[in-house]
Amino acid sequence: MRMIETNHQQLAALRSDSETDYRPTRIFIATLRRELQLALRRRSDLVNPLIFFLMVATLFPLGVSPEPTLLALLAPGVVWVAALLATLLAMDSLFRSDFEDGSLEQILLSPQPLFIVVLGKVLAH
Repeated sequence: MRMIETNHQQLAALRSDSETDYRPTRIFIATLRRELQLALRRRSDLVNPLIFFLMVATLFPLGVSPEPTLLALLAPGVVWVAALLATLLAMDSLFRSDFEDGSLEQILLSPQPLFIVVLGKVLAH
């Protein structure tokens, strides 16, 4: 009888150790923390889109006309287009490292909600 109780206790301990906390907030925070740490290691990936945005913003008046009324009319659209293009530069590296090391497949197969993981990755970049 004692052996059966010990086996049940061991089984219960194994179950409690193997059960992982899959709450969306914990998954989101863990993903965000991981991606921010990775982004800080590769600072050039953070700086390149900003430099691109600044280059477009400063070179645009040279390509069109330095006339203030025309620039004031076109400025909102140019800023939005430059910001979207700079974001596209950053999106290239968003899943590239995960694809290269095989963790992208693991993310897709994991029981964690895919939306939460992707949201954490996108907000970190």
